Amino acid sequence: MRCFSLAMIATLSLSTPPAQADRFADGVIALGGLSGGTDEGFAFGDFTLGATYGPWGAELGMFGVVGRLHETYANLTFQAGDIETRLGFPRPAYDLVAPSALTAVMPRQALNDIGLSRSRATYGTMFESDFLPYGASLASNFGTGRAYASLHGVPNQDVTIAGFGLTQHRGEFSFAVAAEAVAENDAITWNTKAQATAEVGDYSYGLGLFNPAANGLPRMAEVFATRRWTQGPTATVILRQREGGQTDLTLGVTTPLSDRFDLQLATQKPNDDRPSYSAAIALTF
Repeated sequence: MRCFSLAMIATLSLSTPPAQADRFADGVIALGGLSGGTDEGFAFGDFTLGATYGPWGAELGMFGVVGRLHETYANLTFQAGDIETRLGFPRPAYDLVAPSALTAVMPRQALNDIGLSRSRATYGTMFESDFLPYGASLASNFGTGRAYASLHGVPNQDVTIAGFGLTQHRGEFSFAVAAEAVAENDAITWNTKAQATAEVGDYSYGLGLFNPAANGLPRMAEVFATRRWTQGPTATVILRQREGGQTDLTLGVTTPLSDRFDLQLATQKPNDDRPSYSAAIALTF
């Protein structure tokens, strides 16, 4: 939904809802710069703004940067017991499970190959013209896990996208799997991914496997580790290996500036190109 800009979303979120409505905001906005292959400033957002009134609600959201490489979301919501229903232009279920660790560390760089880890709906919106996915999604808790499902179509294009995702938490371990069937041009192709993470004291470790066949991209394995210091910085290292031999190593450090603002610094070195550098101030809410 490129017709919604970051400014429009912010303006709509500040409008006064009914007095009984509960407003909420969840996500991150980052302003920074990326240098290396291309030097540019960026305004990145990955957030949801909304209001609920009893079981009903409305949400606006964004993922990506101001400019072409972004997707925006606008949907109505309905809560019935443990089941959340969204109708309009909701986030794909595939994107809500097992995200690439690179997005949190070096968000602008992650968008260049976002199709490796994200939905066909997101990849198409960012890299194809007149690609406007609409549909419905469901989400529900079960035990120590959560399940997601979504169905999207694209006006004036023969594309249907059905996605599913599951997360499960067992002590210090978390597991996530997702699959997405894409019906396009009389053929069905699949995106699949799985991720496992472990929290051990001040350290986090993770392994992700991505097979973005429906996006026409190579398979990828991602290994990452994070070290947190109490009231101090967080350091992350990410190694990504694509099918065909391309490897990149990313190092990132996030330092808190206040309760809500962080300084993000990162560098990435592909095995076949010069390094890229990123610096940003991020607001978490």
